[in-house]
Amino acid sequence: MSVKIDKEKCNLCGQCINMCIMRQIKIENNDIFVNHECYECLNCVMICPQDAISA
Repeated sequence: MSVKIDKEKCNLCGQCINMCIMRQIKIENNDIFVNHECYECLNCVMICPQDAISA
């Protein structure tokens, strides 16, 4: 299993970043990505208001 972000749906609100206990979601240069060290707690999936994150 791996966490995926649908960049078409994501509006870069940052709520997932605030919920990530491992701090593995990053926004750089108007792009969002999940680091390979993601713990897969799925907090980001549950919090995303755009339903842009899946696992």
